[in-house]
Amino acid sequence: DQTMQSTFDFLFATGATASKSQPTVSFNNTVKENTSFTHRMSRLVLNITTDANAGFTASDVASGTYSLSGIKHNGTFNTQDGTAVATGDPTSDWQITAANTGTDNEVTYSMIFYPQENASLTFKATINGQDYTCVLTPALAAATSYTYNITVKKTKLEVSNCEIADWGSGATVDIDAK
Repeated sequence: DQTMQSTFDFLFATGATASKSQPTVSFNNTVKENTSFTHRMSRLVLNITTDANAGFTASDVASGTYSLSGIKHNGTFNTQDGTAVATGDPTSDWQITAANTGTDNEVTYSMIFYPQENASLTFKATINGQDYTCVLTPALAAATSYTYNITVKKTKLEVSNCEIADWGSGATVDIDAK
């Protein structure tokens, strides 16, 4: 349930100090490691848009349904070393819900997942009864956010300007799905 992201967006830090006489946990910079909290999950942001020249109206995009196949939703989090690992089988046709933002011609979905190596995700948009698909291949590394801009057109989906931001770094991917 992506509306509950704060319950599974695992953060981790090292270098906490406390003692029986001073039980307040504090993070100091006297250790050699970075003592800042970091995200241990991976974030995927999909910006889905259209325009007048694409053959759909903004309300067509807003009322469309969207899904991903190939994502693992189960996993474990090791509280000793901060490692999050996806487990189990990837899902098929997992419905994306709970758009975070929306404008006249764009709907944005922000999703947090367990890190997953070699992710190959099939994105499907169903608008006015017609399916449009493309494959996304984000690395889904821990502490990394991947943003894909997807333009819905009557003839295809266009994926461009993949951005890796906020949480870390990764690869840029431009995909023209037909």
